[in-house]
Amino acid sequence: MRNALPRSRDSTRGLVRAAKTTLGFQIVAICLSTVWSILLARGLGPGGRGSYAIVCVLASVATGLATCGFSSANVYFRARGSEPAELAGTSLAVAVSSSLIIAAALAVASRIGPVSEYLRKNQVSDGLLWLALLGVLGSVVYSLFNNILLGGHDIVGYNLPNVVYHSAFVVAVIVLVQVLKWGVYG
Repeated sequence: MRNALPRSRDSTRGLVRAAKTTLGFQIVAICLSTVWSILLARGLGPGGRGSYAIVCVLASVATGLATCGFSSANVYFRARGSEPAELAGTSLAVAVSSSLIIAAALAVASRIGPVSEYLRKNQVSDGLLWLALLGVLGSVVYSLFNNILLGGHDIVGYNLPNVVYHSAFVVAVIVLVQVLKWGVYG
């Protein structure tokens, strides 16, 4: 029976340091997401929040499908020494092609009787659906590229975009939903 590889004190310290860093970033992100969630709920009201939730779920499912498992593969291959530029090029090709396919599939599905009726009843217009689909490409690119950083053990580089995203979302909700009153489109 083989024994587990011995852990060095430095690798254990590195793991603890990475975990502390990630936890700190996650706490900041959770605080920011709580702020924008409250602002969004107050700015959109129950109906607008429901429409927003449906659009977010559609975008989230589409993003999950469009990454095609490449996010995890990027972590693995980068950790095994693959060049970041090579992974980035492949990731960009996957992101664009899979996002276009998923967007086309959702566009077709949104025209089918029950789906179309559901979206109409929940006030999800074609414009909102297209905004969600545009967001899918950005989310896929983010996921694929961010996991290249994780595979390269860049813990701060991996976590920082999440905090920046939540900070930008707070500002966007304040400006677009609270000040300009653009509603769900904001």
